[in-house]
Amino acid sequence: MRRTYSTRDKGSRDKQKLKIKRQRKISEQTEERTEKHPKFGNIPMIKVTYIAYNGRPYETWDYSPYYEPPLPKGAIRGDIRKQEFCRMCHTPRYYFEDIPRTCVQCGEDFIFGAKEQKYWYETLKFHFASEAIRCPKCRRLKRSIKALNNQISATKKSLKENPDDPALLLSLAETIAKYHQRTGSGDLNEAVSCCRKALKLWTEAIEALYWEGYCHSVSGRSTKAKKLLDEFITKATKANKHKSLVKKANRILTAEKKD
Repeated sequence: MRRTYSTRDKGSRDKQKLKIKRQRKISEQTEERTEKHPKFGNIPMIKVTYIAYNGRPYETWDYSPYYEPPLPKGAIRGDIRKQEFCRMCHTPRYYFEDIPRTCVQCGEDFIFGAKEQKYWYETLKFHFASEAIRCPKCRRLKRSIKALNNQISATKKSLKENPDDPALLLSLAETIAKYHQRTGSGDLNEAVSCCRKALKLWTEAIEALYWEGYCHSVSGRSTKAKKLLDEFITKATKANKHKSLVKKANRILTAEKKD
């Protein structure tokens, strides 16, 4: 015998289904999930909705931006909403602490500070894979070397258009010399050639004497270096110019005498 339901029974069953559906939804919303981390403790996870490439929304679990674990002494609170990282590979930084490191370039110990980390990861938006491997001094040196390389390339490009510009020639000689000071490499013969050509084109460019003298000094040609540096000091002192270069020239000559 086939069982039949009244309209009243059907309405009751629909209400029951709706009630169960609502209860499941509430249960999902109040569901708690945490991810255990050795440093930040039990991190609460929250459900978030993303829009996929196909335009469809999907739900997933993500780290709670409102979680605030206890701060160790000297630590700085992080804001994970400002951090960019791979959620499959990394955990957000809820706080930053000073990290002791050893410089890969000079071998000296240094501190990768909490403030610097916050600046790296929240202001500059570096990914967590980026870490300080050089001390601040070596990092500045690396940046200056890169800047000098760029300057050398730019000056050479300008010289192709204006090969007889004494200012450009002097600039190239000086930049090559400074590059050599920082790296121990560089075409010093090219710098010497630029100095001579610049001085020939513009006799008042007496700083060319200093840079040529410097190039000869570091190349082991002390006699030529002494002659040029002495001439530079005499002319610069008489003209009351290039006081800082005069001091450097005197230091080079003093060092030459000791050797």
